Amino acid sequence: MTFEEFIKTSNTLAPMANLPAARHIYENIICRPDVVGWMAIASELKMPALAVCAGEIEQYCDSHPGCGVDLRSDLTRKSIGRMVRAALEPVGYLPAGKKNMPKELGFRYFCGVAKRYEKQASAQFTVKVSLEPAQNQVR
Repeated sequence: MTFEEFIKTSNTLAPMANLPAARHIYENIICRPDVVGWMAIASELKMPALAVCAGEIEQYCDSHPGCGVDLRSDLTRKSIGRMVRAALEPVGYLPAGKKNMPKELGFRYFCGVAKRYEKQASAQFTVKVSLEPAQNQVR
């Protein structure tokens, strides 16, 4: 789903429509194939999927002050949760309850509960984990 299609899924997402930082978080963090794969793995381990990328989202927003994405806002955090759902639905994962975010990961803004997901639907895409030759081999 494109960012534009995602924004149209709910009127509450309208404030994010014109924020380049929101688009970046959706396209370059949450919907990145490796992140989707790790979110699926986290889901299989009964962990909140958001735990996979919350730190990267916090780092991005911290390094771009004034970007318009206010992680202190409940609405913003809920919108990011909707982004996670939009990324996991094409691989067949749907919400299956809530779970506390891992405190040991030290998130500043994503420190409450988040949805966890289970494989429940037919998928448009398959998650694959692969090993590839290392680029920088140490001898």
